[in-house]
Parts: sequence; structure tokens; C-alpha cells
Amino acid sequence: MSSTEKRAQAFSPDDALPSPDQISAANEAHVLDNQGNRVSFSSLLEKSQSNKVPLLLVFTRHFHCGMCKQFNQALAHSSIITDQSRVSVVVVGPGQAAGLDQYKSQVNNPPFQFYADPDLKLYNALGVTRKNLDLGDSNEIGSHHKGSFSQNLLSSVAAMVKSPTLALKGGDIKQLGGEFVWNAQGEPVLAHRMRHTRDHSEVSTLEKAVTSN
Repeated sequence: MSSTEKRAQAFSPDDALPSPDQISAANEAHVLDNQGNRVSFSSLLEKSQSNKVPLLLVFTRHFHCGMCKQFNQALAHSSIITDQSRVSVVVVGPGQAAGLDQYKSQVNNPPFQFYADPDLKLYNALGVTRKNLDLGDSNEIGSHHKGSFSQNLLSSVAAMVKSPTLALKGGDIKQLGGEFVWNAQGEPVLAHRMRHTRDHSEVSTLEKAVTSN
């Protein structure tokens, strides 16, 4: 990658903090818990503020995505990200609420809050709108990725076969995700909207964001 390309990437709109309009839209959006109950995003943010901890919001791809599962498993191995006295973690997927419990168990049951956003209201509110199946540059993927693309694809297919009733409830396979961090005062301090299917942030980047603010 040339220095010009690196500078362009450094100022990518995909990493721009949410605008006031986006924050307003996010505060009006609702997600679903594992019982299908509506939960407002604003209430999740207010809860983290009342607990005086940052909020890490993770948007996943579809619930069968092996690469996103690896990312969440990596988060589950972080002593910082899993410390509820230091950060509140909310994971939102584009599938149906019925798949939340299974998804949580597949990523090692971390102490995170899992929600579904099948209508993509919160995704769209924060500008997480890109849809593709692009794998990106294999030299620039996160260190949390393990195994080849073929292995991850087989893992995704296997997950669907094991749970046929949920196979079609995982969400749009092209929908990408991202990560956002709000500090303990409720101010956004980090944003990353995935450009391709292996573009989740480095865990170390998120650890730094939640401990620096």
C-alpha cells in the first residue's frame, strides 16, 4: 500500500465518529433481546453511563459467520474487554432474536449483552450500511482470524446444518458490521465500519479505546 493510500485509509469515512444526526437516530432505534423484547439503544448507553464505564458496541455479520465468531471469541479472551467493571459490551447481529442464545454459546458465553437487529435500524442509524462478500486483502486481516477462508466457510455451513430451524434466521449474508466505543460520559470516541468480511478491528485497538477514555 502506498503512502497516499495509507493516508486515504487513515481518514476513511468508515472510521468517522457518528454525526449528531446519526447519534440522534441511534438513540431512537431499538434492538431485540433473546425473548424478542424491544430494548432502546439509548437505555443501553444510559446504563453504561450510570455504571461509569465505556460502552463497546459490536455489529456482527450474519449469525452463521465463522469469521465474526472468531472475532467475538477473541474479545471473550481479553481480560480487559470481559471486565464488566471496566467496560460494557453490547453485541448486535442482523439475524432473528431466536438465534441469540445459540450464538452466545458458540462464542464461549462471554459476559456481553447480545441483541438482534433484523430490521437493521441501529446498523443504518450509525452508518453501518455496506453489504458485500469481499474478503479484502489477506495481508491486512486482523490477528484474531484463524484458519483459511475455506475452513471458515465450512464452519459457517456446519453451523447452519446443525440448526436447520435457525438456518434462514441468521440475517443478510452480505451485511457487514463494525465497532463503536462511547466513553463513560457517553461521548463517541471510536468508530469503525467494516469494508469487507474480515475487517473487524484489532482487539488491541478496542482495548486501548475503552481504557483511554
